[in-house]
Amino acid sequence: PFPLPAPLRNFGRAPVDLLPCETLTLDVARTDEAILAAMHAKGRYNVRLAGRRGVRIVEDATPDGAARFHRLLQGVGERDGFFVESPGFFATLQEALVPAGLARFFFAEREGGTLGALLLVTFGPRATYLYGGVTNEERQRMAGYALQWAAIRAARGVGCREYDFYGYEPHGDPEHPYAGFSRFKRQFGGTPQRFAGAHDLFLLDTLADAVVRAVQELSQEAP
Repeated sequence: PFPLPAPLRNFGRAPVDLLPCETLTLDVARTDEAILAAMHAKGRYNVRLAGRRGVRIVEDATPDGAARFHRLLQGVGERDGFFVESPGFFATLQEALVPAGLARFFFAEREGGTLGALLLVTFGPRATYLYGGVTNEERQRMAGYALQWAAIRAARGVGCREYDFYGYEPHGDPEHPYAGFSRFKRQFGGTPQRFAGAHDLFLLDTLADAVVRAVQELSQEAP
């Protein structure tokens, strides 16, 4: 069992984790050259290949950008079998976080076509790759690598020191639901991290005791 910090020792393990408890983090408080040198050779090659093949990364901070992001991600989710939040989720996120400089929508483009998209959220020293994906069109241009590289550099540009790939399978288990995109994330290097996961505090026993005491006290006070 994962060792719990003192405030959680009376809590029980929740039956469901709403957020992934294993992730991969990358130290981005380094130069481009140092980050590239620490990548797997395939990842470093594909980052450079995307540039040579004409992939351009643009940012859209408008409500239209949030809607465009959802449309692309919805198609990726249907193809790859993962849940995608509603359009309203991304519209609200754009309205609340983008003007504050805490979220950014990136798009990979070539000759007017959109090849992929990525949502980056930043807070304090940490940047999180929250959602993203690429279309089936021209996948040989490695748009996903270009998006990650742009997001990594953007994270460092706003003072972040850690880039969180958000959800990772560290053991190479081919049956794990994160297996496919974990192979992709692994190309960027980084350090696996495991968190304690969700824990619940069950209050029913305590509540029952409090009710019994209250009833007893009321009975004693009654004339």
